[in-house]
Amino acid sequence: MSLRILFLGESWYGSCARACCYALRRLGCDVTDIDMQTIVPQWRQRSNRAIRRLLQPCIIREYNQLILERASRIRPDILLAFKGPFVESLTLETLRQSKIALYNYYPDTSPSAHGRLLTESIRRYDCVFYTKRFWSLNPPQALAGRPSAFVPHGYDPDVHRVLSLDPRDRAEYSHDVTVIASHTLHKERLLSELVRRRPNVDLHIYGSRWLESSRSPELNGHIRGFALFGSQYARALQAARISLAIMSGKVAGVAQGDETTTRTYEIPACGGFMLHERSPELLEFYDEGTEVACFGSVEELASKIEYYLAHPEEREAVARGRLPASAGAGLNQEFRARSGKARSTILRPNLALQRTNVRSSSRNQKTHVLRPTAAMLAHPEQTHRGNVPSPGAKCTAHTTQRAEPVTTVTPSHSLPAKRP
Repeated sequence: MSLRILFLGESWYGSCARACCYALRRLGCDVTDIDMQTIVPQWRQRSNRAIRRLLQPCIIREYNQLILERASRIRPDILLAFKGPFVESLTLETLRQSKIALYNYYPDTSPSAHGRLLTESIRRYDCVFYTKRFWSLNPPQALAGRPSAFVPHGYDPDVHRVLSLDPRDRAEYSHDVTVIASHTLHKERLLSELVRRRPNVDLHIYGSRWLESSRSPELNGHIRGFALFGSQYARALQAARISLAIMSGKVAGVAQGDETTTRTYEIPACGGFMLHERSPELLEFYDEGTEVACFGSVEELASKIEYYLAHPEEREAVARGRLPASAGAGLNQEFRARSGKARSTILRPNLALQRTNVRSSSRNQKTHVLRPTAAMLAHPEQTHRGNVPSPGAKCTAHTTQRAEPVTTVTPSHSLPAKRP
């Protein structure tokens, strides 16, 4: 009997939520998804956004009613919300009364950045799975004292892969420096200072909220005004001479900014050369200088751009050295992130998060294989009910440390058996 999951997230091609949902289906789970964007209007014009704000209470009410109706119809074992910004606390409590295990997969830096509703509701889940390692020591205010577990970022091999570039792709995307990311104040300040120091830099900025939010006149000629998705995102990363991976910076509700993002894995997966903001977490995955180029200040960023543009052979060697080996090969390798150190992240619905030391076939180095579940999803028949309390009990999942022996981390709540 397959694990039955009610999945909440966006399903546009290239989204992390879609990759998670499709991976679970390929792995045999019975997944029913509710695409939030079929309920919430994706209006862009200022006047339309104002109308949406007025309608938002009605939209949220209808969305939550749909969740309850769908859950009543399919009787899932698990609700898995990808962020879940519009899921209400009352909805979660109603589902819990039906003995549905409640999970949230939260990939961003702070739940508080998505408004009051998520700040309140995220505390209602049985376990929250996060991608920012610093949460293990300094959890966000919204999750203080709540059950949570670390699941690293990864990439989707169906989307993030090396493609054949035609002349049109190269003409459109072969820039010296490319940034594909949503606007944040930290990114704006860094890039505007870069342009002041290198006014002739061939910089192209793609992503949401740049036109509306940027106040730096230096960037006006560099902002393209739209985001890239799916295969166009992959082609742009591959065609760019240098792709910048800039972190979001500190946001409300957390002690620090992020140290890795999905781009940490997506850029090398697409065959691009990545110049990444230096962080301790990044350097656990990559060897600086041979597998990744890093910067720690705008002065170093400008210098590294100048150097690598003048040394294309070194740029290409670093890009080749970081390409994941056998990306997507095999049923259980969705969301695989493999660096030169052969450290992997694999999404698979097994009983628990396991960390094992194995040998790398390519470089004969130790590798840590993390097998998260997307939400540490246990099949109902595999759950040891004698050792695991009922849904809603405290989750004992935690983050294991590097270079430890085999460790199994299991949320301490059961999943209900299928009801007749």
